[in-house]
Amino acid sequence: TDGDAENSTLTVLNRADVSLADLNVADNGTSAEIVQGDAENVSVDVTNAGGTAGAADLELTFENTATGETTTERERVRNLAAGNTTTAVFQDATSSLAAGTYDVTITTENDSVVGDLTVLVPATGELSALDIAGEGGDATILEGTDESVTVNVTNTGEAAGSFDVELAIDASASNVTQTTAELAENETETVTFDNVTGNLGAGDYTVTVSTGDDTTTGDLRVNAPAESALSALDIAGQGDAAEIVEGDNESVSVDVENIGDVQGSFDVTLETDNVSETTAVTLNGSETKTVTFESVTGELSAGEYPVTVSTDDDDSVEGSLTVLEPATPALSNLKIGDQGTDATIDEGDNVPIRTLLE
Repeated sequence: TDGDAENSTLTVLNRADVSLADLNVADNGTSAEIVQGDAENVSVDVTNAGGTAGAADLELTFENTATGETTTERERVRNLAAGNTTTAVFQDATSSLAAGTYDVTITTENDSVVGDLTVLVPATGELSALDIAGEGGDATILEGTDESVTVNVTNTGEAAGSFDVELAIDASASNVTQTTAELAENETETVTFDNVTGNLGAGDYTVTVSTGDDTTTGDLRVNAPAESALSALDIAGQGDAAEIVEGDNESVSVDVENIGDVQGSFDVTLETDNVSETTAVTLNGSETKTVTFESVTGELSAGEYPVTVSTDDDDSVEGSLTVLEPATPALSNLKIGDQGTDATIDEGDNVPIRTLLE
């Protein structure tokens, strides 16, 4: 401009008369196989066959044989002396290629070399046939039962590979991971997670199995085992503390509840002094029944007795029973009319007869 100037230098290179040889695709020569995502190099030997030093422009083309789509990269070889050879490298040239087969071509102004490349679909772990405790994807087990989980892993990719398979049961202490063998295309392996439910408490759980490529889930219900709980002890209709008279033949009852989730049978035993009786009761989960021991006090003599009702799974309730001696009547002060115990009355007189009862 009127007040400033900017200078630079332009170098015009001689164009070398080059020839190409020894195409090398992914270090496998002119024909290579890689897995999608692999960042491999493509190289070629460039020889200046002319009489003067010069430069050469190289173009690398990947042409998808199925779709015809092309991907192109360029490199420049500078100041290659006459008669000399150098190796031109296209760095990480394959990283963006989708799975498929490609014609690989490197060209200059007056030469070209051709190869081929197969890009495989990566190993992909697909899950199927989730089986929890031998019941498929929806299982019910009893608390404390140590069951296993299995799943099929199929490699749906084209490249061989192994897979980390993770099992997660929510609320459990930790996840479990197993690794498959190397699986070829479409090969399947059954992975078994042995004895993974023994520490689970009663409740509902989601079972999740996953690889880096796929996830499958199932449902697991853990039922609490049958367990008895006793309540409402009733002795002679007076609750857990009763008083009767010797000879009264009263009953004892108790409520038995199954606080578990599954059906169970319980032996219920009444014990007091020399009385011991047992009866069995079967209850569904969360069901309650009243068990009655009929007419069990008639043989008890006067005294104080502990009353215990228990079940065969170690629950019990206790009460007390007092048996009183029966009353003994005493008569005195007999009076016939107003004459005491020896009286004389006229026929037809209607006089009272009295006595004192103690």
